[in-house]
Amino acid sequence: MKGTVVRHGPSWKYQFPVLQDGRRRWVSKSGFRTKKEAQAALSQALAAHALGAPVALGKTTLSSYVRDEWLPVVSHALKPTTFLNYENMVEQRILRHLGDIRMGELSPAAIARCYASLRKSGRRDGKGGLSETSIEHTHRLLHKILSDAVRAGLLHRNPADGVIKPRRRQREMRVWTAEQVRGFLEATADHRLGPLFTLAAMTGMRRGELLGLEWDDVDLVERTVVVRRSRVAVAYEVSTGTPKSGDGRLIDLDERTALTLRAWRKLQREERSAAGSEWAGSFAVFTDGLGRPMHPHAVFGYFERAVRDSGLPALNFHGLRHSHATVLLQAGVPVRVVAERLGHADPAMTLRVYQHVVPGMQRQAATRAAEIVFGS
Repeated sequence: MKGTVVRHGPSWKYQFPVLQDGRRRWVSKSGFRTKKEAQAALSQALAAHALGAPVALGKTTLSSYVRDEWLPVVSHALKPTTFLNYENMVEQRILRHLGDIRMGELSPAAIARCYASLRKSGRRDGKGGLSETSIEHTHRLLHKILSDAVRAGLLHRNPADGVIKPRRRQREMRVWTAEQVRGFLEATADHRLGPLFTLAAMTGMRRGELLGLEWDDVDLVERTVVVRRSRVAVAYEVSTGTPKSGDGRLIDLDERTALTLRAWRKLQREERSAAGSEWAGSFAVFTDGLGRPMHPHAVFGYFERAVRDSGLPALNFHGLRHSHATVLLQAGVPVRVVAERLGHADPAMTLRVYQHVVPGMQRQAATRAAEIVFGS
């Protein structure tokens, strides 16, 4: 029988398998200052086990590992909104069903039963089950947690590997046509957030990126904006961080959008002059009448009411981003260029997200090829 010595945070640990009740389980001990100390302790433990001495199996449950070790570590590497989503998913979907199980006893069958329960009654309000897409997200998160446990030496292998992976169902993406986008922008031309709606529809910028925009990021002569930060709300508390795509990106503006922003800047300066000492002093592009940055949740509310008043088909705010990408792809703009505008690091991601546009592009390409080869 052989064991291994592995890193465990700032210290070292040993582990080795034993058979108990016909099942393979792992014995481990951590807290050694050096690898040499852990190897010496492992040799003693193996020798004692060979002579019949009882061993103490690790009692770490999935709940204690996730709450005490995994979440504190990943919290430093995730954006606040992502961490909150992870934390909620872990508590509501994973630990509720699997939290009391010891790490070494977690099995594919237990995980499969968890997913079956989520399908039946996994909604937070208790009124029905989760969609296959939600369960697929849960599986990805649990697989990540257990993979990290394997790397930490708490598990020999990932039990989630033995579960049939849930398959998300492709949801039909709601977008507006170019004519509908134009109709909405015309209908909201006098709306206070009309300039924000215009910039969203004509650049594909995310809500947080729009609200994180400052006037130093805008060049109305060269007609460009630079996305450097994102302003988001976590449990209604607003924080500013880097964009979702990481590095900042440069986006070119069309002339009409640049003129819209120029008029908005003029109005904002008039408001600042009228407010006097009450002006909040923000450098944000989009503010209220006293210079205070817009709250992300408020933007959603204003947009939903504006859509209803316009009489257009229902669309959420992120749909403006999807509509921008769809219009560009249908117009034959190269995928790489669309990906750059959206902040996608890999154009392949753009194709995956907007695969509903690809059939039309293929048809146009076939027709254009025939025109070139055979003449119109």
